[in-house]
Amino acid sequence: MDYAPPLDGLDGGLVKDGIAGREMGQWLRYGVAFSGPAATAGANFLLSLVLLRVMTTDIFGHFSFMLVLSQFALGIWSALFSAALPVIMADRNATEGEARLATLFSANLLSMAIAVPLFVAIASALDLPAAVGVTFSLFAALLLLRQFARTHAYAGGRAVRVMLSDLCYCFIVLAGLPVLLWGGYAPGTTAAVVLALAALVALMLFGRSYLTRQFAPLPHHFLFRYREIWKQHSGWSMLGVLTTEATMNSHAYIVTFFSGPAAFAVLAASSLLTRPVSVVTGALGEYERAQMAVQIARRDSHGLARALWRFRLAMVAVWLGTAVLLAIVLFGVPRLVFPSKYPLQTLIIGSVIWMIVALVRVLRAPESAMMQGAGEFRPLAYASVYSAIFSVGGVALLLSFAEPVWSILGIMLGELVYGICLWPKARAWRRRVMPLRGEKGASLDGETG
Repeated sequence: MDYAPPLDGLDGGLVKDGIAGREMGQWLRYGVAFSGPAATAGANFLLSLVLLRVMTTDIFGHFSFMLVLSQFALGIWSALFSAALPVIMADRNATEGEARLATLFSANLLSMAIAVPLFVAIASALDLPAAVGVTFSLFAALLLLRQFARTHAYAGGRAVRVMLSDLCYCFIVLAGLPVLLWGGYAPGTTAAVVLALAALVALMLFGRSYLTRQFAPLPHHFLFRYREIWKQHSGWSMLGVLTTEATMNSHAYIVTFFSGPAAFAVLAASSLLTRPVSVVTGALGEYERAQMAVQIARRDSHGLARALWRFRLAMVAVWLGTAVLLAIVLFGVPRLVFPSKYPLQTLIIGSVIWMIVALVRVLRAPESAMMQGAGEFRPLAYASVYSAIFSVGGVALLLSFAEPVWSILGIMLGELVYGICLWPKARAWRRRVMPLRGEKGASLDGETG
């Protein structure tokens, strides 16, 4: 299955020939890939600000924890189904690739039967109202389906479709904010309804042909084919997701369990203004993973090198812009964003540490996307195992003798360990498999270069 995706015709007539034209085209693609997630992040950020004001601290902590769990579920879905998708779609074996692709579609749909009751049970365990639990579970399920659709569209070169879906999600969430502020309805249920409606309409925008394929009957030899995908890609990716979740969000589980939802609410609030970095990292990482899979399949070493450089430059620029915005808000107009019930000193400490965590993630994001695009999930899994040990241990240790906000330092330690493990492995893989001109290495077929 050979594909060299334009962006829904975006390249035609807009990008000139030559290196300069290709570079301009790539930055234009970045704009398309980023615009949708940026709008979504902006809408979610405004929603969080509204919820900060209309919810009690305990309810906001619980709702934020449910959102963390939904992001964890997205990570699991990415490992089980989405991570292997660009690699399979870049496979030049059309017959086998189509069969494996149909298997991923069916496995993605079948697993939804587990996701919905699981989220209902978690919401019930957190003593959230039944209406909130059921509605939020529908939102989480639709979010998972849309995540797979986004990855498929990126891998097929339809980034504009992803952008339109994201913008639709954004508009519906924004339309729900006045209802939350002045409608007089229960904020938890209202927020869950708004999110579920946004996710549903955004999923439908991927079109009838995609939805028909997603809801098609199970193919023959479904379990056998998925077992092959699990052994080759998803098993190692799943291990990486579980341990990465421990690295990134162990504080959420540990603080909520030992210190209560109110303590976690403050940590969640301190991370709000750092979200642009994580959103861009996720959006561009998802886009570049698909592009790098094609470059690796074509053995385009120089294209891969340019992609790594461009990705890193874009992420550093976003991090610097976010740091400036954070400083202006926290030291200029903090109460414009955060209500007085959240202590300013704690917010400043938490935000600074989160920005350091974000910087480490920015610096390792290009190599992580490259290794995923190559299907090299084993070294990523090992790196995340080591980082999880340090992260969970660090958070637990810090929480035993310091205030909850300092537990974020445990997350920072885990991220540093992940980067230290990943960078040499990624560099060695590039030199061995994708050497630049003048370097020696092996091709994808194992031939000496």
